[in-house]
Amino acid sequence: MRILFAAHDPGGARALLPVMACARERGHQTILFSSGPASAIWRKEGEATLDADSEAGFLDAFLDDAKPDAALTGTSMHSDFERHLWPVLKARRIPALAVLDAWINLKLRFEDSTGQASQPDVIGVIDEGMAEKALAEPWLSATVRVLGQPHLESVAKRLSALRTNARRNEARPFIAFFSETVAQDHPGERSPGFDQYSTLAALLPALAAVAPCRLVVQPHPREDRAEVAAFLESLPAPEGVAVELSGMETERLLVAADAVIGMTTMVLVEAALSDIPGLSLQLNRKRQHNPAVDAIGGVTVVTREDGIPVALRALLHADGKSERPMPSFEGSAACIVDAVEALAP
Repeated sequence: MRILFAAHDPGGARALLPVMACARERGHQTILFSSGPASAIWRKEGEATLDADSEAGFLDAFLDDAKPDAALTGTSMHSDFERHLWPVLKARRIPALAVLDAWINLKLRFEDSTGQASQPDVIGVIDEGMAEKALAEPWLSATVRVLGQPHLESVAKRLSALRTNARRNEARPFIAFFSETVAQDHPGERSPGFDQYSTLAALLPALAAVAPCRLVVQPHPREDRAEVAAFLESLPAPEGVAVELSGMETERLLVAADAVIGMTTMVLVEAALSDIPGLSLQLNRKRQHNPAVDAIGGVTVVTREDGIPVALRALLHADGKSERPMPSFEGSAACIVDAVEALAP
């Protein structure tokens, strides 16, 4: 088979990487087509990808040349890249499967910037709970299949191996905070009740409870690093608390960290699957934004500011292992390739 891989957002790009390898192991040809962050992520991994071009006729000419038997795409919140690609594929009778990399913002991934709905032939969801929610949506017409999450599978395996001989920084715990673009993506009435700025402002003074310690803040890829740095400089840090902006990649930061703090980022799920203690700060939250963070073992959710110091002390004494059963995504890449093979005529 000739399989077209297409993505724009980072989550979709990373979820598809292990699937490419699996498809090639089975003898399939892979053709990569991307836009935005996905292009940089794939190239960094040594993948040759063609960037999308807005020139009239470009997509038709590309598909005429590529002649894919089926397409495997990500889903994007911040671009219409995949949403505009699916109807073109459908018109050419090229079956398409879209892989969901997260549990959140389902409808936003299938509605373009004008409000027009767009769907592939099949939507691959992470687990049965997500399948139930998707099937209950009246707007959804695509077939829904539970296919797992290959990126989480590969990250958990890699991090667990890299952290095998990791030693705690007992004298000065190393805490990683992973920021998100909550203020930008959910302004005004759409706010969940917190954002990255209010969360950091509440976290810093609470760190006095576990001083001395080191807090390394990792901005989201869509955040302005200079803006985050300026905000951190405006916040007084308690005595014994060293605060700095991260210069590491996410994986290196997770390998080094004694504990991870975030809001509703999927990095908290990655950390939990790798036995790294995690804390989700969702202060004054109005609704549950990412149910996976609440449900997964190894992550403590705090919704009140006065609960942060106690949670921090517990966080730094946790071993990351949870009594709750952890989800397994074993074989996700193979399941997705199976599903694509079943699509081909």
